[in-house]
Amino acid sequence: MIKAKLSYIGCIMTFLSEIIVVLLIRRSLFVLIHYRCKHCDTTIAELSHGRLNLEQLGFNQLTDEEKREMIYYHHPNEADVFVICESCESALYHYPNYRELEFFIH
Repeated sequence: MIKAKLSYIGCIMTFLSEIIVVLLIRRSLFVLIHYRCKHCDTTIAELSHGRLNLEQLGFNQLTDEEKREMIYYHHPNEADVFVICESCESALYHYPNYRELEFFIH
């Protein structure tokens, strides 16, 4: 009985935290954004600001599908944005068949 109640409370807490994340994402306010390479996982840049607005960074121009592919939300005020670094872009330029692969560096 106690285990069932704890499980139920855990589900409620998870649900509430997901609602908070969605609400904050809709407000588009972040404290930290990491730009990372989607192929080699190198950190390209980090933006840190008290009130970072994703629209100011141009993310409102992306489709919902592009946002799902490019942005990973850690918690309400931190996100990773996956792009391609210069080294991987150079590899893609020299080996165009790599573009067909989801990941070419493992």
